[in-house]
Amino acid sequence: MQLRNPHHLFVQWVLCPLLLALFPVLLAFGQAGRGGISGTITDPSGAVVPGAKVTALNRATGIKQQSVSSAAGLYSFVSLNPGTYEITASQTGFESVAQENVTVNVDQVVAVNIGLQVGKASDVVTVTDTTALQETSSSTVGQLL
Repeated sequence: MQLRNPHHLFVQWVLCPLLLALFPVLLAFGQAGRGGISGTITDPSGAVVPGAKVTALNRATGIKQQSVSSAAGLYSFVSLNPGTYEITASQTGFESVAQENVTVNVDQVVAVNIGLQVGKASDVVTVTDTTALQETSSSTVGQLL
């Protein structure tokens, strides 16, 4: 009968389970310090607008991310760097709408609902004055360092 190397036993019974237990924690650290934006796209009657193209532009970096509203008119951007964003929504038969100065904070999802107006696709409506947006979908408190 051959005795097992104590080093192999340590790796097999101690190190592997420890690494497996720490793996989810390491993944969480990779996404910490981020926020998100979500909302609903509607028409003037309040009906949802599916298939609308939604763009999030980070003003500081110039990086754009795109999304498309679902059949329920919902869109979302997850894992965004904290900062100030411009959210633009467009759909054929509607004027494009740009919502400026949307602030994303750490570990918060900002709700930005957008109402499209019937018009030419080449028209753009820019909303510059908004009320303070409140986080209503998360009770997590974050801090930007």
